[in-house]
Amino acid sequence: MSQVKLGGRVIPLLNTPAPPGVEETLNAMMSSSDGIRGFFVAFLTGPEPPLPVPPVLSVAMMNVDDPNDLIDLSIMNVVMPTAMSATYRAAAKEGGETDAMEGSNTSMAKTSEVTAEKGMLVLEELMRFAEGDPRFGRVVDQVSKVLRVAEGGDDEFWTAFFEKWGYEEPQRRAIRECIKAIKT
Repeated sequence: MSQVKLGGRVIPLLNTPAPPGVEETLNAMMSSSDGIRGFFVAFLTGPEPPLPVPPVLSVAMMNVDDPNDLIDLSIMNVVMPTAMSATYRAAAKEGGETDAMEGSNTSMAKTSEVTAEKGMLVLEELMRFAEGDPRFGRVVDQVSKVLRVAEGGDDEFWTAFFEKWGYEEPQRRAIRECIKAIKT
């Protein structure tokens, strides 16, 4: 939770000329799994609209020593809210929900979609890194594996992940569409 709070304090400073200490804070957060998780919880679920990845964040992501945690968490930050949006949309349809009041399935689906959209922007940035930095080549491989599992194929890690979270065809279809949009 301390990393989420720290991320929440840093996020308003990302789209301005970075005040002293912001770059160092981001670099420190990107150096650990907990820091990455905490930052992106705040970044992806905050009230800010989806915008391109701020340059200071892009540099911090590029500067990670070992990008594997960043890659895996960034993929999950797209897959999970995409699946949740599909789940909420199905529940709204089944329940005949007509309003979009806060906390309704329709509202929760929209919130999940915005989170996934923000996650896609981060993942697309990592995909761009892979074009020029072999340390990020794994992102292309992992995104391909997610797509394969969403299409009914198999991969040890991602198949287990989908099974753990109970992703069925509605969620898999949403994930396929989302991942295909990233790859193009």
